[in-house]
Amino acid sequence: MSPIPTRRTRGPRLSGVTWLVRRQHRAAYWTVLAATAVAMAWIIYQRAGLMDHLTAHGWPRSAPDKRLPGMGPHAARFAQAGFGLGFIPVLLGVFLGTPLLSGDLANGTARLVTSQSVSPARRLAAKLGVSALVIVVCTVALSAQYGWWWEPVSHR
Repeated sequence: MSPIPTRRTRGPRLSGVTWLVRRQHRAAYWTVLAATAVAMAWIIYQRAGLMDHLTAHGWPRSAPDKRLPGMGPHAARFAQAGFGLGFIPVLLGVFLGTPLLSGDLANGTARLVTSQSVSPARRLAAKLGVSALVIVVCTVALSAQYGWWWEPVSHR
């Protein structure tokens, strides 16, 4: 008789409440990650345009106190992006936080959840923890990218 093949795993697996939270909200998490990737690609594109403009005007050999011509559009896009980044907490609250907490009430699963072996506090902590991890990773990535974008002229 041949041995029964065992299923190979690809490293550590989530289990329990964290697995359930990730499974329930994976569409929202993937949407947030995709939006972050698109925003980062846009910032890379804008940085390339900024660097082309600076190089065309003799940067970094130009004097630091000299104002480079044509920086208005670049500064305006940077200011608009900063203004848009200020709305990210509101958008995340509306599109990620609200379904996260009210989804169980709307679907009627809140009663089922309270009858399970996992305490409601632990379930809430898992929901908030997994969501906070996704949000913190995206926020740190966007913040670093945003600073990198304007870094060549930030001292001016």
